[in-house]
Amino acid sequence: MPGSASRAQGVPGVMWAFALLFFLKAAALALFVTPLWDVPDEVGHFAYIADIADGRGLPRVGQSTIPPALVAAWKRGGGDAPTPNWIAIHPPGYHLAAVPFLWAARVMTGNLAWQVRLTRLSSALFGAAALPVFFLILRQAGADPLAAMAAAAAVGFVPMYSHMSAGVSNDVLSALLGGLAALFWTRLLRAHDPADATRLGIALAAGAAVKLTAVPLALAWLLLLPFHLPGAASRRALRSLATAAIAFSLPALWVLRQWRLGGRGGVHPLSGETLDPTALLAFLRSNPVADHTFKNFFGLIGWTGTGGGTVRWFQVSGPFLTIYLVLLLALALHAILWCAHQERLWPAGLWAKASWVLFAIVFLLAFETSRTGTGGAGAAAKALVYGSLVAVPFLSVTRVWRTNTSSGGALVFSAQFAILVFLAFYTGILWEAFQSAGQMRATHGRYFFGVIGALLLAFVLPTAELWPARPLRNRLCLLILAALAANELLFFFLKVLPFYAHV
Repeated sequence: MPGSASRAQGVPGVMWAFALLFFLKAAALALFVTPLWDVPDEVGHFAYIADIADGRGLPRVGQSTIPPALVAAWKRGGGDAPTPNWIAIHPPGYHLAAVPFLWAARVMTGNLAWQVRLTRLSSALFGAAALPVFFLILRQAGADPLAAMAAAAAVGFVPMYSHMSAGVSNDVLSALLGGLAALFWTRLLRAHDPADATRLGIALAAGAAVKLTAVPLALAWLLLLPFHLPGAASRRALRSLATAAIAFSLPALWVLRQWRLGGRGGVHPLSGETLDPTALLAFLRSNPVADHTFKNFFGLIGWTGTGGGTVRWFQVSGPFLTIYLVLLLALALHAILWCAHQERLWPAGLWAKASWVLFAIVFLLAFETSRTGTGGAGAAAKALVYGSLVAVPFLSVTRVWRTNTSSGGALVFSAQFAILVFLAFYTGILWEAFQSAGQMRATHGRYFFGVIGALLLAFVLPTAELWPARPLRNRLCLLILAALAANELLFFFLKVLPFYAHV
């Protein structure tokens, strides 16, 4: 049985070695390189953990403050006024998991700076643990071992992933749990074992208990779940409802708590403005939304550490960005070719043709808004990449509901669909931030960490299927991996370390 064979595949020693090397790299950054508070929102996350560790319970939006000693360390002696902890809006999953690290740090030292640095090791551990999970996602989806290993290890050479793994932050644990959800979704579609639906629900619930960006992933895959479960319609419906109850249990409890304590603002600040498509397009045309999101996913270095409490950061750019643009364009083009190839294998008539029309419309809109919102040299080339990445998920709209496709096809289309739902969620966040602040805000590429597993299925799996293991292809995989490793190393030595030297 193919599903059983897939489930039996384990993680080879070389992948564990990559994970260990990543942990050592992230730990070195956390302990000796990255200045305190130069990881986004680190001071708020650490204060959240300290509240729990000290028995003050979960912080409350608008009521809990960052302790004065922590504020003094953060703002270098300034800032006597109470500082509200804005991170209280987040669920406590990561912070609960990081409490033992803070307790251990306090046993080892009374120095606050080292307590923060040692607590950072929680993220280093979660970031390293996610890499074998990413390998298993692709391996059990049908990718060959080298392609799966190269893709998983490549995530570990993304500067932003390394940067967030070196700080007190919930984003990397979100990546790990989102990866586990993608793994169980892969197993479900390969082996059709109802137990994997339960595991999927647990992973989605845990992910949402860390960060609510897991909710769009849950919405997408739970909507598709009844189409992929075995048995009669009634049993599939009951199993789907049970999985949904598990997946939404923790986020529902969190939202209910926040609502009771702080109203709608305790869940997320809402402007109350309706979404106007014309105004949204105007916003996207006049602001570099796609460019900032892409750059911030791969490298947004700094925050408030080198600025003494004020934000100071820079984005990956120039040749260090080019390698990601070229690689992502190649993956997007392979995904498009793969979809065209699937059409010949599993024809779907008029609806499939309609999806290509939708793809073309979305691509043109995304290209135009990205080009006009992106300045500098290479704006058109970058818009080509951004337009392709945004348009590819729309190919799933008519295909994801089909049952006469291969399990590999179902995995790719369902992953594209999940990304599409997440993009809608992300656009809503940007619109709300724009309406509330009057300017572009919240283009945090790290929000996409929770769907890295889905991104691998949507873009890497088609490429692996179109390029089966051959000596030339294998050498190309290793060459790309080496280039990514060298790119990150040079980026840190030539850009990041000089930036930190101005503390």
